Amino acid sequence: VLWKPERGLWLADRNRQWRYHSGRRFLAMCLFAALGLLAPRLILVLMWLFNSSFVLQPFAGMAVPNPVLPIAGLLLLPTTTLGFCWATSSFGGVSSFSGMLVVAIGVIIDLGLIGNGRGLAKR
Repeated sequence: VLWKPERGLWLADRNRQWRYHSGRRFLAMCLFAALGLLAPRLILVLMWLFNSSFVLQPFAGMAVPNPVLPIAGLLLLPTTTLGFCWATSSFGGVSSFSGMLVVAIGVIIDLGLIGNGRGLAKR
């Protein structure tokens, strides 16, 4: 990718041919991707600050010390961690179908954010 601020952006398409694109669309998509990566983390941090039992209670009975798993979840799989906390507080944990569905949706969203949607780009 070559960036020339006065001229815009040159990108290679699927056939490896260089095409000119304006920089506005590229910047908007970068901001959209950054929002997708930061929003679950921001929500989890705000929930931790304003209602710490929502985040810490689901991990209370585990062998790992309490703040370690929520911090690891915040860094690695934030949507899954948020879904696990919500499933534990609202649906009685992941033993119910609704709780398992919420956590599964969180895993799918996190894998999509980590993989950057590359499965769709190959089609």
